Amino acid sequence: MADQRPFVRACCCPTCRRGTEPEVADYHAAIIAVLAGLDERNRRLFAGLLASDRGHGGVTLLAQVTGLSRSTILRGQRELEDGAGVAPGRVRRPGGGAGATSRMPISSVGSVASSLNSALPPPHFM
Repeated sequence: MADQRPFVRACCCPTCRRGTEPEVADYHAAIIAVLAGLDERNRRLFAGLLASDRGHGGVTLLAQVTGLSRSTILRGQRELEDGAGVAPGRVRRPGGGAGATSRMPISSVGSVASSLNSALPPPHFM
């Protein structure tokens, strides 16, 4: 997944939208910049750490700042507390993500497309 898009977005928290506190906006921009360089698991753990450090309301604030879902941040907090995670060198647990059987080989795409075209009615019926 080396060609994955970087995780970059603008902060949507009320403080940044008002634009009244540039120090806070700079801090949030720094958080977003760090997240851009992390993989999925480390983004979750980093956001969970920051939300725990913030205390009450931290999960909601970090969800607004990062764009991550609350459940993702809560999962990161749980993983940090439990010390449980995935094996080194992995981002997801075994079986996580799309399986090899869910991906269609490129060679079969043409045959599927031709069979679909033959099943469609002529264009004047549409």
